[in-house]
Amino acid sequence: MPGFVGVRVRLGDLMADRRVLVDTFGPPLVFVAANGLGGLQVAAAAAIGLAVVRVLWRLLRRERAAHALAGMGGVTFSVGLAVLTGEAAGYFLPGIISGFASGTAALVSVLVGRPLVAIVAWFAYGWPLGWSLHPRVRPAFREVSLLWAALYLGRSVVQTFLLLRGSLSALVLTALVLGWPASALAAVITYRYVPWRLNELAGPSVAEFRTRTGAGRTGRVDLA
Repeated sequence: MPGFVGVRVRLGDLMADRRVLVDTFGPPLVFVAANGLGGLQVAAAAAIGLAVVRVLWRLLRRERAAHALAGMGGVTFSVGLAVLTGEAAGYFLPGIISGFASGTAALVSVLVGRPLVAIVAWFAYGWPLGWSLHPRVRPAFREVSLLWAALYLGRSVVQTFLLLRGSLSALVLTALVLGWPASALAAVITYRYVPWRLNELAGPSVAEFRTRTGAGRTGRVDLA
């Protein structure tokens, strides 16, 4: 499965990139720390200030700033909700909502027979969607889609409970542990599990599927 080799390389680069750690862990840690020291307004200014510095630093170093810009947008939205609600815990509300949305989407995709991971593979690698939905291929994508659904929904349920209790320190800890590290672990499991499961299912390879069906790089062939 050549595509999964690419996943391994990119994941390894991601885990070794210190910028990812700053982008992921920096804003919530700064927000919570500043909130404890100076209150919500100080926390809001500190979090947004850090996001702006990250973007400027990338631009000055002539690095790609797209991730930092997206992060700045997310931080600004989260800070805005915290200020509007008057509660620092509101900072984590967008992540909780997006987690419920992502988990529900993954779960529904399995129920309708179009596993979310199969759709992602179609977009990311150009594998024919019909191959991903082949009876001897789809179970592998269905099972890892359930893994991602459990991760997103489980994280959001835990964070909702902590949000209702107003446990800010526990919220930030949960967001950090069950955020990027848990997602990275799920990606590793996906990378390892799918090729093994496909061998167990003894279905056609992408090349075999294209040869038999004449499907192009992004051709749709419904074998469901």
